[in-house]
Amino acid sequence: MSKLKTLTKKIDSAIVSTKGLKPKTELFHDEWITVYPTELPLSKITYWPENDRTKFTFDRLERIEKKKLAEIPFERVVDFVTSLPIHELDSLSRSIERNGVRVPMIILDDATLLDGNRRFFASHLLRRRFERKKQQQPQVLDRIPVWVIKTTDLNEKQRLKILAEANFVPDLKIPWPFGAKAKVVEDYYTACLKSKLTHEKALAEIAEVFAMSESIANQWLETLQIANEFVSSSKTEDAHYKHRQVVEEQFVYFWEFRNKAMKGRSQLNATELPDTKRMFFHLMAQQDGFQNLKQVEPMIRARRDSEAWSLLKESKGTKLEQVVAMMNEKRALRAAEDKARLFLAWIKGLPAEEITSKVSELLEQIAEVCSKCIKKGAKK
Repeated sequence: MSKLKTLTKKIDSAIVSTKGLKPKTELFHDEWITVYPTELPLSKITYWPENDRTKFTFDRLERIEKKKLAEIPFERVVDFVTSLPIHELDSLSRSIERNGVRVPMIILDDATLLDGNRRFFASHLLRRRFERKKQQQPQVLDRIPVWVIKTTDLNEKQRLKILAEANFVPDLKIPWPFGAKAKVVEDYYTACLKSKLTHEKALAEIAEVFAMSESIANQWLETLQIANEFVSSSKTEDAHYKHRQVVEEQFVYFWEFRNKAMKGRSQLNATELPDTKRMFFHLMAQQDGFQNLKQVEPMIRARRDSEAWSLLKESKGTKLEQVVAMMNEKRALRAAEDKARLFLAWIKGLPAEEITSKVSELLEQIAEVCSKCIKKGAKK
């Protein structure tokens, strides 16, 4: 059963009563859904442990504590989640202190949070800050705006549309990490295949639910396949978790590798790709491997340059910076050659009477420079 389906189970009694609340309908990515606006104290809202945005964070905490999440004190969960820069919670908590929670959290009537994990943990970060100062918590935490949705009113596809509206459709919020988004898409793709949909129809479903093109959906799935292969290449449990952290924080590197090494006119062949992928995985696993995203493409191009590839292999990746400089210099030389060819073609096409004295002078200077370069090369 999928993670979202576990939330669709019928519960015996709702924790958050909608009795007396005036319902309204809200549009979630072309789907009108009934919600019950109200306000709740922070203590009445429960976070969603299976949320893909924070799932790996919880897995890391379980590994550190050597306990299941349910066995770890909630305050420890809050402290760990809010300490990680990837969630960017400090500035959000200070905004909540000044302005309160401005965008309603979306919760099910069993109090489970469907959207608003960052607001939830930022609010608890604010609470913890006041507790440490031995001050009463801010009043804004007593009145959290929420939209309650009855679990019986939603199917899984509608839940995903709420998730897509809140986190996939472009807006001004801090977006979900690409890796977390891709994982949600992959989970739904797998569920579609289990429902006997073809690959093409599954992509069409993803496009409809998550407001993305089928082409982009396919690119995410292919990129995640490379990322999963990287995680699977780990030899130890410690390495496995480190690799998962790399994927979560640097998913865009895998996207770049997929685009530059496996697609387009310059894609690597069946002989070149395995070697290059191994080197890419090796560098991704090193703390000082890639310094920036712009180094990925030159590393891939180096596979077809015997001098650069030998240097990279023999140094086990430590000479990446030199290899990148070498490949970029060669690209610049090729660009200069192309300009020289264009210039030559232009000169050849000029009628003799249009070759001015200035052009003749420039040609003589070029010839002189080229002659010196040829002589230097011969001496070497």
